[in-house]
Amino acid sequence: MTVTLATDHVLEALNLDPEFVMTARHWTTNIKLFVGDDPYFIDVVDGTVTRFSDTASGFDTYSILIGGPVDAWERILAEVPKPFYQDFWSAFMRHDFTLDGDLKSLYPYHPALRRMSEILRSVHNQEA
Repeated sequence: MTVTLATDHVLEALNLDPEFVMTARHWTTNIKLFVGDDPYFIDVVDGTVTRFSDTASGFDTYSILIGGPVDAWERILAEVPKPFYQDFWSAFMRHDFTLDGDLKSLYPYHPALRRMSEILRSVHNQEA
């Protein structure tokens, strides 16, 4: 099975979600997600997602790298995920998933990252 993230829908859902907006306030970062071999780029400026794209725009820098094999994404995006696939952090700690880069700057925004995984799951299951 292939996992494709609906970039326009995810960007809109993140910026309209009160919990994400609250937990991401003041967060400025660049994230690269990878789903198997497919990259996605996320730019966040003061808590607003300004870009969620599956298209590179030249040399895309990032401070945080999140991703894993397609089967791990299938488990994370499942409507009811199995234990330790509820968010990126638990998948990283217990399974074949990557969470790398400037983790020190990520720690204060773990609630925003967790909410991002929930929104990705919700959008993915609406699109399926």
